[in-house]
Amino acid sequence: MLMAFGWTGATGRCAEEIYRQGDLAVKAGFSLDSAEVLHGMPLFVSFRLVNRSDRVLRYPEGGDFRNPITSSRFVVTAVDATGARLKSKLKAGGMPLPSVSTVPVGGERVERLLVNQWLDFPAPGKYELTCRRKLILAMDEDEQTFDVKETFPLVVQRGTATQWRDVIRDYGSRIRNGSRQGVLEGTYALAEIDSEQVIPYLTASLSRGTYMNRLKAIEALGRYPGDLVARSLMIALRDPDAAVRREAGRVLRRLDGIENVFRVLGDQARSGTVTERRVAVEALAVTGDRRALPLLVIAMEDENSSVREAAVHGIGMLGFRDADTALKDAISSEDIGMRLAGMRGWGELYVSVRVEWLTDVLRQIRREGLEETYLAATLQILHRRSGHYGASALLSVVDFSDPDPRNTWNRQILASAEAIKGVPRLMAEYAPDRGRSPSARDIETNRKILEGYEQWYRAHPLP
Repeated sequence: MLMAFGWTGATGRCAEEIYRQGDLAVKAGFSLDSAEVLHGMPLFVSFRLVNRSDRVLRYPEGGDFRNPITSSRFVVTAVDATGARLKSKLKAGGMPLPSVSTVPVGGERVERLLVNQWLDFPAPGKYELTCRRKLILAMDEDEQTFDVKETFPLVVQRGTATQWRDVIRDYGSRIRNGSRQGVLEGTYALAEIDSEQVIPYLTASLSRGTYMNRLKAIEALGRYPGDLVARSLMIALRDPDAAVRREAGRVLRRLDGIENVFRVLGDQARSGTVTERRVAVEALAVTGDRRALPLLVIAMEDENSSVREAAVHGIGMLGFRDADTALKDAISSEDIGMRLAGMRGWGELYVSVRVEWLTDVLRQIRREGLEETYLAATLQILHRRSGHYGASALLSVVDFSDPDPRNTWNRQILASAEAIKGVPRLMAEYAPDRGRSPSARDIETNRKILEGYEQWYRAHPLP
């Protein structure tokens, strides 16, 4: 059974149909954001499905407008006024198809398609845009297939400067004032427009939304001259996501005018506030450019410990092994913060860290009763960078002669060692600190567990 309805307006057109087979009933269809667009303007199409059945549907997501691929469940084609079919821009590969989700009774799913990622309209004129999807739905054990297809008339016209300004402002407002989805759509839309007017909005995207829109904004900004976008990309050098920072550094390295970036960051690293200096040092580190190295070496002498430590770590992140002397100096420092920063940097440079450095730091932490944060940082480096000897390094600083449950050092080290593959998992039986003198039973239990760990350690000594 099939029922169709739709509406047509100046800005777009919607066509949805009821698809029914047995107990399964859905309303589904495409809608076009605008039936008239400027030549080169971003154009979105929506696919909407509403569950009209009395049971939950299993719904395979159709694709992703961020990166459409040839294996997408959507097909977008167009013909010009002569009936000639436009060439598809899609390339094989890309993101894998999304997973299956569920649609509750009365619920709906909406997916957005950016037509520009499928097609380019070569010139102003009249076209027919066809959107199609093979829809496979499942309810309980039943599975039904529907072919959802709609063709929209589309007028592509030349735009005036005023019209383009309004289009850019519209998508820019989605970035500045919109939801996460609005920021994402606005960023991808403006990335399709070749105009310096989009730069402020793409810059705004760098501090909003998720890593997905920020990566796209970086890619789009990289098409413009360095003197226009270098300061914008410096925002991304401070992003909490490592992938975003790396992409910003990669783009900055190939831009014209990069020397200005190093001048600005160098000045900030020397004369800004503590926060500004630390941020500048972290930004220099992700550029991966040798010109950042002398600036980081200078920052190692900063009066503030957080700046010094960021500089040391940053030298390792730059990736130039002829600079490892600075890291060795930090690792041999009496300042434990510098020692840890040096080891983090060494791990960036050489992947692994010498276990004797880690055991020396662990002993220093215990000997001097240093803050828990230092222990946590050391254990993190050990788990990530110590290779095959991490567990042995940890057990080398355990006091096997003290089974007292109140020995929190033993408990922390043993729990960390147990998380390493191959180490016996005995801590579930380890007697806890009950806030009073331990019983003889607790002491005996812990003594036997410590014997088990000691035996493993003797069989797997440090080199």
